[in-house]
Amino acid sequence: MKTFTIVYKNKFELSRFIDENHISHHHGEILVQVFTSKNQKKFILTLVESITSKLPNCKIIGTTTCGEICDSGMTEHSSVISFSLFDKTSIEIIFKNNISQPYTTGIEIAKKLIEKKDLKCAIAFSDGLHFNVDQIVKGINTVDGSIVLCGGIAGDNAKFHHSFIFTNDQISDNAIVIAGLYSTSLYIHTDYNFNWLSIGKTHTITSSDENRVFMIDDMTPIEFYKYYLGEDIEQFLPNIGIEFPLIIQNDDIPLGRAVLKKHDDGTLSFAGNLNVGTPIKFGYGDIEMILNHSKDIVNKINNHIPIETIFIYSCMARKTLLKKDINLELLPLNNLSTISGFFTYGEFLNYNNKNYVLNETMTILTLSEVKKTGIVNNSETNDVKVLHSDFIRKKALSTLIAQTSKELEELQNNLAKQVQIELEKSIEKDNLIKISSRQALLGEMIEMILHQWRQPLSTFALATSSLQLFKETGQLTDTMFDKNIDIMMNNVHFLNETINIFRDFYNTKKETKKTKPSVLIHKVSVLLTPMFKNFVSMLELQIIDNEWFEIDENELIQVLLNIIKNAIDEFKKNKIEQPKIKITINQIDSKLHINIEDNGGGIDEMILDKIFDKKFTTKKNQEGTGLGLAISKDIIEKNLGGKIFALNGTYGAIFKIKVPIK
Repeated sequence: MKTFTIVYKNKFELSRFIDENHISHHHGEILVQVFTSKNQKKFILTLVESITSKLPNCKIIGTTTCGEICDSGMTEHSSVISFSLFDKTSIEIIFKNNISQPYTTGIEIAKKLIEKKDLKCAIAFSDGLHFNVDQIVKGINTVDGSIVLCGGIAGDNAKFHHSFIFTNDQISDNAIVIAGLYSTSLYIHTDYNFNWLSIGKTHTITSSDENRVFMIDDMTPIEFYKYYLGEDIEQFLPNIGIEFPLIIQNDDIPLGRAVLKKHDDGTLSFAGNLNVGTPIKFGYGDIEMILNHSKDIVNKINNHIPIETIFIYSCMARKTLLKKDINLELLPLNNLSTISGFFTYGEFLNYNNKNYVLNETMTILTLSEVKKTGIVNNSETNDVKVLHSDFIRKKALSTLIAQTSKELEELQNNLAKQVQIELEKSIEKDNLIKISSRQALLGEMIEMILHQWRQPLSTFALATSSLQLFKETGQLTDTMFDKNIDIMMNNVHFLNETINIFRDFYNTKKETKKTKPSVLIHKVSVLLTPMFKNFVSMLELQIIDNEWFEIDENELIQVLLNIIKNAIDEFKKNKIEQPKIKITINQIDSKLHINIEDNGGGIDEMILDKIFDKKFTTKKNQEGTGLGLAISKDIIEKNLGGKIFALNGTYGAIFKIKVPIK
């Protein structure tokens, strides 16, 4: 077999190309794959007629795209035509139009494909904006999961309005086309490159219907995206959603799920099913791993797999991430054979006798009608040597996210180990009680860490993507560029500051350090804000003397956290509509005086004298140990040599702290 590929310019050049390569003289089957960014029905019909007028017996499957792939790498806003000339393979075309029951359609397709013997693979191009493609794949798997499905979901230049699927004589924006390849002499190989890594905490799909998601963590999907990626994200959905997929850690392979459609009710439709109860995480593209694994694929199939042609069906997110440097992933494959394909809204892959709809993935299909293999020694000579500035920025972002995620994980593991070590070393009952309380706080603080980092990282990524989007649409101005750069730099500073605060807080060594009231409250705010988003707005701070002093800052912070968290719990319990926490700090005669007053309703007079007793708790069957105030009293009076007491004010509780300072 042979494959010839051309970037279509006009009918005359196409005719000359067909003649020069003697394509019309071929006596076997000819499969024509058409990949076009020209998303106009009239243009597509003209292009198809240009092919069939020269090759009336060829079999055409075509799709609109988000970019095309040919021997020179990525192209955009063009049309790539691939002519595959087979000597020992027959081709059957299946076209399904106006699909209303995709699962049933999948069953029909599979039954049709296996009517004939020796099916090697099925290349499919499908619309994904009018029906759920995952249900078609599910139907195929129901009949025969060993059918090797390849290809991808049609694109429309990231507009997400409508795409076209077409053959020799049919075209539709609601269809799927499949080319079944049958042979006893055709060697096929499929592979994939994903390397979108998950980041942040695990979330749960709490309401969905197949690929349409109604609730994630009991938030609408748009609320969910806005919460983690910023308020501005909504105007860029669904476009930008493909860059921030949800990752499912499937038993066989990790699956990305990209947004394809935004609905008026705040729900989102994805390129594949997301069932209720499915655990998901946000994902980001790890550029280093993407490029390294691409080379691994080349090295794996070089001299081991018979190859006469390679088809590449790759997610548009990879092109968006790498831009022109996507050729660093594509061109090494061109050293092995001719390449062609397109950038998709989703990809098909058969893995362990089961077909999947993927996102964020590059899939490849290699074909050969001869068994011979051979080593290509210069498999990396076509690597693009010039790295564009956009690529460097994206790679830096990818490295930043990967490194900070690694640090978070290491920090979490180290903190858990510290607690375990302290528990093992503790003998006295009082020490065990203190550590139990600190361990409970540790669990909540780990959650705070994840929250604290997720938002700025997402903001950083959003700012980068916004620059790219504005540039592509011609709306990028110097002012807009400077604004987004400032956003990114501010968030980098924020990340550095917060990790230092968290590390200091979990320093197990007891030591005094210089601080002052404003610094103390700032650190408390950094630690609390991720868990209680409105903390800053509810805080009323009065600092009478903001001079520097020395104290064990970490222990004092722990006491303030305990008291403030209790106040916030009371706000929730009593449904206080306008919660307020007033903190007054003064320095008098080498002593630090701190008053913390809230409007949460106060403490029941019956238990007011018991709240610092470690044997007494008001939090039975609730979250927390209920030992926070007892531990706080020990810290203030035994460790810091001060005094703490509580009373009721007009609207709530008042805690008064007095500790000696240097």
